[in-house]
Amino acid sequence: MNWTAISSQLLARGALLAAAVFSYWLLRGTSFSALTARDAEGLNTLILLMGSIYAVMYAFVIYVIWGPIHRRREVRDAGVLFPRRPAAF
Repeated sequence: MNWTAISSQLLARGALLAAAVFSYWLLRGTSFSALTARDAEGLNTLILLMGSIYAVMYAFVIYVIWGPIHRRREVRDAGVLFPRRPAAF
């Protein structure tokens, strides 16, 4: 196991988490929450719309990528279950 790669990834993610917590703390201390409180319903709708679009795109990508793999696996499994016999001449 490559511990240096894992520790560098953990350090990067820890730094990202610290930046997110600091940003949250900074925005919470300002009047940003009071500014967006009036538009909370609109922001919720926007987030819901973006999440729905992302979910549909993700499902389509999974279907398109997984479809050929699944068909090849079915053909391979069918060949194991029902092997082709050479034609008798």
